[in-house]
Amino acid sequence: MSTLEDDTPPGIGLGTPIRVVIVSAQPLIRGGLRHALRDAEDVRIVGEAEKPLDAVHQVGRLRPDVVVLDVGPNAAGRMSSRLVDEVHRAGPPCRVLAIADGQTRSALAGLIRSGVAGVLSRDGDPAELPSAIGAVHRGDAVFRLHYGEPTARRRATQSGAGGAARLTAREREVLQLLVTGRTNREIALALHVSETTAKFHVRSLMTKFGATRRTEVVWLATQHGLL
Repeated sequence: MSTLEDDTPPGIGLGTPIRVVIVSAQPLIRGGLRHALRDAEDVRIVGEAEKPLDAVHQVGRLRPDVVVLDVGPNAAGRMSSRLVDEVHRAGPPCRVLAIADGQTRSALAGLIRSGVAGVLSRDGDPAELPSAIGAVHRGDAVFRLHYGEPTARRRATQSGAGGAARLTAREREVLQLLVTGRTNREIALALHVSETTAKFHVRSLMTKFGATRRTEVVWLATQHGLL
């Protein structure tokens, strides 16, 4: 475990750096994430963790705005889902951005149900990391996954495929607003409908996609090519 001592309170105001904790069992990955963020003026790495318990401790003590979580394959992926749950219970609310690869695809649904705000591919462009951190910090949902084989993509899109094809025009409008992290009230204001109506459309989307969280709806929609 390593920590950059910083007692500056977390904040979301203009010009306030986004406080980030990096979590990965691999020193090389942690180094790569640090390198990707070295020139990001609006991001401050306040801590790093190798083990899940260290990560939970740091979240409770350092109160980061965003946790960047490197998700390992197989059992490590399941452990990451539990870690997301623990992070959300450890202290003030923070957003979790997962870094995943092809071997972790089977664990993505569990991660999203645990409450991650976004997922980036390990083989993605490192230059995307600062903007993705900023997006999840603002409340947006970010899912940038690269699939190497069509068969892998088909396996990932089987869940909810039929429901996705039956979206109404209004549901597609609501889906676009979910991507930006809008609340039911904000969706209602944007579409000039009641909050009850907005809730109805969100629940309908969750049912059609077989999702248990709003972020899961966005992830599945991304896999279906709807976003």
